[in-house]
Formats: sequence, structure tokens, C-alpha cells
Amino acid sequence: MIPIEQTSRFPTGGLILAIALVLVACGLVAPASFAGAGTPDPRIVGGTTAAPDAWPSQAALIASSQANAEQGQFCGGTLIDRNWVLTAAHCVTADDGSQVPASAVEVAVGIETLSAIRPSDRIEVSSIIVDPDWDREASSGDLALLRLADPSGQPTMPLIQPAGEPETGGGRPAEIAGWGCFAPAVGECTSGGYPDRLLQAKVSFVSDSVCGSRSAWGSQFDPATMICAGSLSTGVPTACFGDSGGPLTANVGGQRVLAGVTSFATQRCSTPGVPTVFARVATARPWIEKTVGRMAAVSGIALKPNKTRVEAGGKVVLRVSVTNSGDAATTALIRFKSSNRAKAAVTGSLAIEVGAKSSATGKVTVRTKRGKSGKVSVKATLGSQTAKSTITLKG
Repeated sequence: MIPIEQTSRFPTGGLILAIALVLVACGLVAPASFAGAGTPDPRIVGGTTAAPDAWPSQAALIASSQANAEQGQFCGGTLIDRNWVLTAAHCVTADDGSQVPASAVEVAVGIETLSAIRPSDRIEVSSIIVDPDWDREASSGDLALLRLADPSGQPTMPLIQPAGEPETGGGRPAEIAGWGCFAPAVGECTSGGYPDRLLQAKVSFVSDSVCGSRSAWGSQFDPATMICAGSLSTGVPTACFGDSGGPLTANVGGQRVLAGVTSFATQRCSTPGVPTVFARVATARPWIEKTVGRMAAVSGIALKPNKTRVEAGGKVVLRVSVTNSGDAATTALIRFKSSNRAKAAVTGSLAIEVGAKSSATGKVTVRTKRGKSGKVSVKATLGSQTAKSTITLKG
């Protein structure tokens, strides 16, 4: 395994010694490209150039000693709060456990083209906090939070919630993004192999059983702190050198949420049958939200009306409400199930945006079947919480 690392974007370039000595020892992992919206670029390992404003929360980590942002960018990250960027621990730590000084790192958020980053776009980092579970030898807990000296005005990306974790199952769609190498040789990037424009790609989540199989990562994969994604058949699209700390996202109820942070891959970056490994955000959510000082706490799910009658073949609109007593806005993913599909059909899920210390309501339509009679119940589930409505069909 190799953390996808870079100490300079160009073979002839270099980072000033103050940060270079630490970065040389750091494994900077990142996704190589994303096959999402944008202009295809045949040079990229299966990816495309990101469309403008496609990744407003994407952060570029830049060595503050470098005036040239394109040359100084060494890792990616994601803005998860106006004052915080989530990245990989190996981006900001060395083999001996020492951290990169906060003063050595600056962040630019929401700018796709590195050469377009102006001095005014670069935000200083006031502190770096590494996940207490970070184990460099095992590459587990590969997460770090960067506190920005000034808040960013860019949109933040929500963290995946427990209710959204089924969307990270094997074969489910995922996306990655970064400025990493698109033309790797074994263990290094060839000359001119780094893009100026942000690259993106569509990949798929890979199940824990496959990622931990002997043909992939075996015992090096820790399902408690890691999650895998890629394209098993061809090895591309994939992450590569310089994309470390960048986002792995899932689609939950039509919304892009952060499910992983790029951690490590094979020496060749793209290897059929061996997916890229990302730090699992779901496991670290309590630490992240405690550190950031924001915690969503969604509860109080309700389904109204509790009981109703309808002519068979008619529709019933149920109101779903949730309450968030926490200090962070979140997305509540509600799943629905009919006790008898032959009598009534209901949409599988509904995503409800709910602000901090507030409530929100959504609607779901139940379609009943003609010629049926009797009772059928619809159950709404939010994590371990449930609510039920009983519908009586009049034949």
C-alpha cells in the first residue's frame, strides 16, 4: 500500500524546507479524477475536468511558503463548516508523529483552477487537530481538521448521517475529486502529470468483504475506520498522488454528502481488482462534530395522520416531521415501508433538510390498489426511530 503522496507538484519544483521535511515523510493520498459533469480529458485516469462551481466545498491545501498556488498545492480537503476543513491526517503529520505547523499551511476553497488562486483567496490555518485514532503504521483514523483563521464564505458539505450509510453499500454510486496526478508511473508522477483544473470522476463504493479480501487489501483494510471505492474491473477512475485528503461522496436523497477522505492506494494508483481506500467519515462523526462544536441530534419523527380511510385505488398524502435539537443543520433520510405492497405502495425514502434547533416537514404519497380492502400500515424509519400510520381501504 502507498499513501498517495507528493512533496511537490512538479519534479523541478519544491516546497521550502520548513514544510518539505515533514511533507516528505507524509503520505499524501488523493483521488486522481472524477467522471462527473465536465469536459472529458483523455490524459486523466478515467476522469473529467470539473464544471465551474461543481465542487464549491472542495479545498486545496497549499504550502504557505509558496507564492505559486499551483506549485504549492499538496493535498485536498473539504469545507464542512465555515471555519473548518476536513482532510487526511497523513497530509499534516510525519512518520515520527510530528505535525506540520499550522502556519505552514493555507487553504483555498471553491476554486477549480489552481493558477487562478489569488493571495486574497488563501486562508491561513490557525490550528490543526488530528484524529486521536490516527495510526500511521496501520493508516487507520486518517483524518485531520484544519481550523481556518477566517471563515470561508463557500457552501459547506454535510457529513453522512447514520440513516444515509446504506447508500455506501457495494455497487452504490460515489464521486471523488482532486488535483492529483493523472499520469503516474510506478510510485511517482511523470513530468507534467498534474492538472491545473480540478478533476472529478464517478466511481462505485466497494463492499467491505471485497475490499478486505485476499485479492485486494486483506488485513490491511479496517472496515471500522476505512471505506473503499473505485472501479474493480479496470482500476479506473481512481485516486492518485496529490489527491490525499480529498472527498469521497455519496448521494443521499439527491444530496451530495461526505462519506470518505482519500487515504491510500496501490503504487500504480490504478490496479484492477484493488480499490482506493478512504477514511470512513461515519465512524469519526462524533469526534468531528465535537471538535467543530456542532452536533446534529435528529429525533421526534412523526407521521400524520396516524389513521385514515380512503377509497381503494385512491391516494393518501402523509406528512412526515422531524426535530433537530442539535447545533448543526443536517439531512434526515426517512425510509418508508408498506406492510402489504399488494394493497398500498409507498416511495422508498425521503430526504428532509432540517436546521439546527428546529423542525422540518416533508410529504410522502401512498398509492392504494383498486379492488382491495382492509387495513394496511405504512412505517417511517429514521435510524432506530419509527412512526406508523394505518390506512383503511374501502373497497
